[in-house]
Amino acid sequence: MGFISGPLRLRSAGSRKAAFLKCLKSAGIKADVSWMVEGDQTLDGGRDAMQRILALKHLPTAIMCSNDMTAIGVQHALFDAGFKVPEDFSLIGFDDIHLAEYTIPPLTTVRMSCKDLAKMQ
Repeated sequence: MGFISGPLRLRSAGSRKAAFLKCLKSAGIKADVSWMVEGDQTLDGGRDAMQRILALKHLPTAIMCSNDMTAIGVQHALFDAGFKVPEDFSLIGFDDIHLAEYTIPPLTTVRMSCKDLAKMQ
């Protein structure tokens, strides 16, 4: 399973990547560092990050993105490369933005309560 983060200079991006790696470890899954790519939280950044992953010899079967805009860019890169979501790649975004329900297929995304997030800060 791969992960496309936001800019790692941002605390939120680092926290999401750390949580992803912690979940993999707790599930007994070894992280492949070549599938961990830093993005910029934009559509174009998601597309570009996925293109870097697609250039690798061995590909993951799933991609988790640190936000939905990145995931939508990933979805376009996969489509352009001839892959189908979810048949060829599982794709997960984060934030549950309104636009996510309008992609084809609708984006699987993680919703986090703004209220809970504010309490953790």
